[in-house]
Amino acid sequence: MLFSLPAETLNCVMFELYNDNPMSLESFRLASKQAAEAAEPCFYRKIALRNEALHIEDELEAPAFLGQYNLIKSPLPNASLAVTQGIVLRLADTKDSISRYVRDLEIGPMTQELFSSISEETLVKVLRNLHHLEVFRWTTSNPIPLPVLHIFHDAWPRARLHATLLDRHPDQTLDTTLLNSPQLYTLSITVLSHEWLERVYTEYRRLTDIIMNSSGLRVLKLMNQNSQMAIADLDGKDTGPTRLWLEATANSLPALEELRIPGPSSYNLDTDYSICWKNRMNWQALQRLDVGHYAPHPFLKAITGEVPGLKVFSWGLQSIWGPRSQPWGTPVYANIVKTFFLSIQGLEEMCIRSWDNSGMMVPEPDNHNWHGYIRSSDELDNPTGVESLAEKPRLWLSILDQHGPTLRKLSISHETTWWGGWNEGMIWRLSNKAPRIEHLTLEVHFPPYDHNGGLREWSESCHLALASFMHLHTLIVYYRVGDDIYTEQEDFYITEFHEEIARNEVVKLLEVIQLHNPSSPMEKLVVVFANREKTNEWRFEARRIYDGTRRGSMVLGKMVMIGDLRSEDRSTSVQRSET
Repeated sequence: MLFSLPAETLNCVMFELYNDNPMSLESFRLASKQAAEAAEPCFYRKIALRNEALHIEDELEAPAFLGQYNLIKSPLPNASLAVTQGIVLRLADTKDSISRYVRDLEIGPMTQELFSSISEETLVKVLRNLHHLEVFRWTTSNPIPLPVLHIFHDAWPRARLHATLLDRHPDQTLDTTLLNSPQLYTLSITVLSHEWLERVYTEYRRLTDIIMNSSGLRVLKLMNQNSQMAIADLDGKDTGPTRLWLEATANSLPALEELRIPGPSSYNLDTDYSICWKNRMNWQALQRLDVGHYAPHPFLKAITGEVPGLKVFSWGLQSIWGPRSQPWGTPVYANIVKTFFLSIQGLEEMCIRSWDNSGMMVPEPDNHNWHGYIRSSDELDNPTGVESLAEKPRLWLSILDQHGPTLRKLSISHETTWWGGWNEGMIWRLSNKAPRIEHLTLEVHFPPYDHNGGLREWSESCHLALASFMHLHTLIVYYRVGDDIYTEQEDFYITEFHEEIARNEVVKLLEVIQLHNPSSPMEKLVVVFANREKTNEWRFEARRIYDGTRRGSMVLGKMVMIGDLRSEDRSTSVQRSET
């Protein structure tokens, strides 16, 4: 009966299914030839012509069929090259139906070999043959051929151009042909600089002029790179600071919706510059802001009250040292950040890339009864310890008070190595203050419950803390093995502890989530056990598999070892309730 629906109605059904859960549509398309044909428009909506081996998805993230890119993994060494070339030929074929479905076409990233194998004429044919192109992505450091850009402008004058130029070499000049396109919507670029005889040669002068004249630019992501080699095509006019040259012009930047700037250690955000930037741009449209691993206080102070529509903010608690020192040890800096957060309404996503544990941990109750302690104690709002360090937990609690109800995604960096992670108290407080979080990534530090060859079993209250988020779709947990135990053999705990104990922790966590929230919408659970320096990791992932039942089941896949360890295929599953 489904396949008897009109084509337009059937397409709507397929897209609703795809938007709700791409993996369920992937299972559906394998059911029959009719199902595959019905699902085809969804899977060809976005296609990337790239070298898969260069930019392969995490093995735990990617299904066997990379649906959104229509790439099929293969153990053959030249498989990705052959697959990409095959897709190019299909797109250029006027008799092939897939060109009708493509809305989003990406070129790159790819090796020089693959790029050279696709002729300009073929790319021109591909662009001319498409029916409904909305987005064109150039994600390779190779300069765009002029005929390709011309046909894009002529055939698709309303399509958006996204340029990603990150992997750049000093002998490659700025691709001004690409960057001066009137359809440029997104620019992600590594800006090169080179110091020679106490003078800094940088591409920022030319880049600033380009950006000032890009009225349609809405997304700008900047990365700084100090080159050890002289940069091609730079002269004496290009000596100056490694940041946008806003002071040198009276022009304004376009009204950006997303902005990423390098950290203050490489991009000087002093007070005068921050005020200048505030006055040279309309900030009302900004929805996403990324300031790296820091919280640049002069910049945040300057734009406080200017970004009422901000929904996504990425920052860090790392102190800045050196000539532009901004340590966290003084209340004035914490108050600047607090005031900035208070000026925003309804933050939905937050990423904290660096997290300093000093003074941030919630005081531990004497009886370890976290659940009752969190709900009854006021000690969280009056942290003990040095006053300067107490500014951090107060800041964090004020952020949760302001934005917890609207927060949907939170990612706390697991890259730092000088602290042990979140304890139960912090997790309970987060659950209470931000009850509707759907995607959560953090590193945990739970008190020992038992000793098993260095690996600590978690108590049930630890599992309850993680299971207290009732709306989670994705939970990623990092746990450092032996972090609170001094040992000269730092790798011992990750190489010698019993794998079964680690697996049991993941299984128990799944069982607790199922028991306390039978209708949990969780689709993915990742638990990573790592040694102190995180040189070795034991990684477990469970995903929901739709196996004919309405709710499907959470299946725990093989354990993956990252580091100098051997990996074996093992799998088990934990069945979910079908209610």
